[in-house]
Amino acid sequence: MCGQHDWRLWCHCVCTFVAVAHRDHILDADVVLPTFAPQVFQAASDLIHSVIDGYNVCIFAYGQTGSGKTFTMEGSDEHPGLNRRALKSLFDLCEEKKADWSYEFEVSVMEIYNETLRDLLNTDKKAKDNKLEIKHGKSGPHVPGVIKRTVRTVEEVNENFANAKKIRSTATTDMNEHSSRSHCLLIVYVTGTNLSTGVQTTGKLNLIDLAGSERVGKSGALDDEKRLREATNINKSLSSLGDVIHALGAKQKHIPFRNSKLTHLLQDSLGGSAKTLMVVQISPVVKNVRTRFALTGRCDLSSAVLP
Repeated sequence: MCGQHDWRLWCHCVCTFVAVAHRDHILDADVVLPTFAPQVFQAASDLIHSVIDGYNVCIFAYGQTGSGKTFTMEGSDEHPGLNRRALKSLFDLCEEKKADWSYEFEVSVMEIYNETLRDLLNTDKKAKDNKLEIKHGKSGPHVPGVIKRTVRTVEEVNENFANAKKIRSTATTDMNEHSSRSHCLLIVYVTGTNLSTGVQTTGKLNLIDLAGSERVGKSGALDDEKRLREATNINKSLSSLGDVIHALGAKQKHIPFRNSKLTHLLQDSLGGSAKTLMVVQISPVVKNVRTRFALTGRCDLSSAVLP
């Protein structure tokens, strides 16, 4: 586990939907699961405890377009995804501690579309034309003007998120009928107060459905200027995320957080004492074999894992 002031990253990597490995490639992960399963959430359960203890936590789904990232994060009513399970666990834990602690919750939902930050809780039709900016304060990066709604139950969080998703940027491509064209961030801010001592803790849970990496030749983006621009920005920001993880794991003096809006916004949730879980979605389709190995190479977290 990380020291309080170390620029290091606690990471856990889970691979799902893995096909047969090629003899020239080694797929390195902490655990490999054949399909989405409750075991995926078990890897995240300890991190939920950390949010209550005052840590910032990131849970990502990473992979190529159409590999099942959104389903892993959101799931369905019959098979709840990481988002729902994590949020239920968070509120259940706080309920268990209510004799000694009181907790306050706020939620915000944002997307990063073509390197532009948007507030998905802002229902004003003109809001999509307004660019939110990332500023820095004593507590780290923050977004002035972003809507933070006070919530008291997991149902209220889910309701806000469901409304926010309605205006998330999506499109149809040759590889995915419902392709996410933006990174979507559901952020829950938790403030705890000890009823006896008055001591406070602040933690943040970032649940992130990343847009899928894609080969523009396969997705049809080469023939569509708008889709091509989206794909270029998506791939660039995912590469920046990989660069940050590599730099943290290698304990480099300079961490390139500001190379993308995604890593800039998550600076206080990737570095320092932050904790991260990445679920790597790998398509089992034979035609995607080249992308599969490119993904596993790009998001190799072995150098960032600490005991």
